[in-house]
Amino acid sequence: MNGIDHISLIYKQLSNDITAEELVQLQDWLNESEDNRVTAEGITFVWENSAVNDEEISALAGVVDLDAEFNLLNERIQADNKPETKVIPMWRKYIGLAAGLAVLIGVGTFLLQYDFGNAPQMAELTTGDTAEEIILTDGSVINLNAHSTLKYPVEFTGATREVELSGEAFFDIAKDASHPFTVHTSFEDVSVLGTSFNVRAYADESNSEVSVTTGKVKVDNGTANKILLPNEKVVVDHSSGVMEHQITENLNENAWLTNVMVFEDAQMPDVLEDLETYFDLEFTVENAELLNCPFDANFNFAEGDNLSTVLTTISKVFGVTPEETSEGDYILVGGSCQ
Repeated sequence: MNGIDHISLIYKQLSNDITAEELVQLQDWLNESEDNRVTAEGITFVWENSAVNDEEISALAGVVDLDAEFNLLNERIQADNKPETKVIPMWRKYIGLAAGLAVLIGVGTFLLQYDFGNAPQMAELTTGDTAEEIILTDGSVINLNAHSTLKYPVEFTGATREVELSGEAFFDIAKDASHPFTVHTSFEDVSVLGTSFNVRAYADESNSEVSVTTGKVKVDNGTANKILLPNEKVVVDHSSGVMEHQITENLNENAWLTNVMVFEDAQMPDVLEDLETYFDLEFTVENAELLNCPFDANFNFAEGDNLSTVLTTISKVFGVTPEETSEGDYILVGGSCQ
C-alpha cells in the first residue's frame, strides 16, 4: 500500500470503521519504522484534540503561511482541550503534531524544517551520481556517496550531535566527549565520540555495513549491539536484525571515497565483489576455476584508470574475454589460472 492508503486506515481506526484485515495491514506498517509510528501519533493527536472540519481543511490546503496554519490548529486544540488528552514526550509531540498537520493541509515535508520550540533547524543534502563533502559546524567532515541523503542540524545546540543517513557516507567526526555523535539510519544507530568510519545503509539492499577506520564505534539496531574497533566491521541483516561481526583489512572498503583499489594476493570472488560494488554492475564467470585464482593489481581511478583498464588487466592475467550484456554487466568467458 502507499502512504495515502495507510493514512486512510489510520482514520478508519480512529472512527472505529476498520476491518480486521485492514487492522493487520495497518499494524504491519506501524511496525516497519519509528517514522511511521510518529506519523500515526501526529494524526491521532490532531484528531483527538481539534475540531477541524472539511471547510477548514480545504481553506488550509490553499494557504502556504506556515505560522497561520499552525496558529489556527493550535487555537482549535486550545478551544477543544480534553482532560484525557494523550501525553506524548515533548519532542515526539511536536514531530507528531507536525506530521498530522502536514496530512491535513497537504503541504508535505516542509515541517521537517520548521523550528518548533527547541527542535533544531535541519538541512538536507541528496547527492546525484557523484559524492559530495559536507563540513558540519562542529568541524566534522562527511563524505556522502552517490545517491545518498544526509539530514543534519544547521547548528548543533543540544547535548548530542545527531544526523540521519540514507545511503552511504564516510564520517570523520570531530572529537567532543561531552557531545556524543550519532548517525541514525533506518536499520541501526551508530554512536561515537570522535573517530572515522564508514556507513553503508541503502534501503534497496538486504544488508547494511559499518566499518571502522579509527577510534571506537557502537552499532545498535534495537535487537543487538556491537562495539567496533579499527579494522572491524559489522554487517546487519535488514530482515532479521542479526549482526555479523567481522575482522577486515580490506584495502578497498572505502574505494568509493579514495578512488583507489589495491589487490594483493586477493581471491577472485573478493576481487569481483569489490569491483561490482565500485562500478555498480555484476560479473559472471564462465569458468568456475577462475574463482580459485589469486589476483594482484593496483588501480587509481582518480588518475585515469577506469573499467576498461580493469577488464584489460583481468584479460591479460587470466586470458578471459569480457562480454558485456544488454544490462551493462559482464561475463568473463574462458580463461584459467596462469
